[in-house]
Amino acid sequence: MLAATLVIQFSMGISFISDFFYTAMVTTTNRTHFPASPPWIMLFTSKWVHYLFVLLATLVALVWSPIMGQIIREGTKFL
Repeated sequence: MLAATLVIQFSMGISFISDFFYTAMVTTTNRTHFPASPPWIMLFTSKWVHYLFVLLATLVALVWSPIMGQIIREGTKFL
């Protein structure tokens, strides 16, 4: 998130705090009024959101796969 904050800060020329807020809102998919952005920063922000979605999906799969595997193994014992 720090990398995204720095890229957006240098490109848009806003304060670090404002930029961190902007990045956090994009990351958490909260809707708020954002300043006008150049096209390349919108592309970067879109890719950032896609990256975070893939990261979240990977983490969920890594955490839940062993748990679901154990539940399925335990459940098949009774069949």
